[in-house]
Amino acid sequence: MNSVHRFSGGCSVVMAVVFVLVTLSAVRAAGGVGTELRSQQQPAKVAEWQMPGAGAVRALDCPGNAIFGQAPQTSGGVIVLATSELDVNGVEYRRYEHFSGASCEFGIGSIRWWGLFSHQVGGGWEECIESTPMFRLEFWSDDEGEPGDLLCSSDQMPNVTPTGVYLAGVELLEFSTDDGFGVNCMLEAGWIMIQGLGDSDCWFLWLSSMGGDMQSLVDRGAGLEIVGYDLSLCLQCGDPVYGACCEDWLETCTEGVEIHDCLGEGLRYAANQSCADLGPLCGQQTGACCYTSGSCAITTRGVCEYAGGDMNCDGVVNFNDVDPFVLALVSPAAYYPAYPECNYHNGDLDDSGLVNFDDIDPFVTILIEGGDVDVAGTWLGPDTSCDECD
Repeated sequence: MNSVHRFSGGCSVVMAVVFVLVTLSAVRAAGGVGTELRSQQQPAKVAEWQMPGAGAVRALDCPGNAIFGQAPQTSGGVIVLATSELDVNGVEYRRYEHFSGASCEFGIGSIRWWGLFSHQVGGGWEECIESTPMFRLEFWSDDEGEPGDLLCSSDQMPNVTPTGVYLAGVELLEFSTDDGFGVNCMLEAGWIMIQGLGDSDCWFLWLSSMGGDMQSLVDRGAGLEIVGYDLSLCLQCGDPVYGACCEDWLETCTEGVEIHDCLGEGLRYAANQSCADLGPLCGQQTGACCYTSGSCAITTRGVCEYAGGDMNCDGVVNFNDVDPFVLALVSPAAYYPAYPECNYHNGDLDDSGLVNFDDIDPFVTILIEGGDVDVAGTWLGPDTSCDECD
């Protein structure tokens, strides 16, 4: 099925509209017969739109503080409404639009786009009411002109605002996440994918724009294709997001941290929350602990790989462990990057949960005695299973 809903020319509530239905004989790879709905209109000035009932005039455009903008196309050329929906007669449709210049200190926080809800009935299109207007929003890096890595993803129920502009008798809608994207996305240039997740018989159709490079991408289940139109889109910078930052390996959690100061391996973040809201609590993530005996247990890394006194993880307690012990004692945050494969809690020799001055005497005792250290097991990471043990 061809899911592209096209209207050529300008559009106004005061002009006569004559619709010509053109049925295409080509069958798409996804299956079905495609249709296009075109409106042929007499020339008219359509720089402004009359709001219903109020006599007000509203321009459809990106807000003034947008860092990237492709205004919705409501006149001129060929207006396209393109389906981007999770389930279109059993086929997933995904639309991607490229953006650039989105330089924000705290990342992209707000998104605005335009479209409507419609579905095909027989050989034509009809407006439908979406009972659950949920959307999937994804940001992808660019890989030589195509989406590369998925960097940010969020399922949202956006604000929905009727515009008072009608295309083929169906009112155009404005969608926005002006209340925040959840976690701001740090990406200056790349791709955004917007997809409807609602009713399978009521599809989201994304409105075109004339403000870009005149191309976007679609995946109809058979790989990416280039199509010859842009999609309407506005991006705005987000406000700083603060929350709880957890270093599971150190079992330390700090509140009031800006999200971009809590990125990297071994870190977990809970936006707009406290350490008590983390699930599981900091340091309590469990995974498979594989023992040399062949047995396995699901536990935390600290319990799995505990080897008292071995601070450089060479399997022996000796004077080479003194400097790393002192580092763990005075700066736990510096110890983990310096010894990423080691267990900070190897220095917790009095089982207090911390490496502190009370551990010095036990450490000296172990140091004098010396000898090999039996590491209890090898931890495979959070949410791993014992089936993954060699």
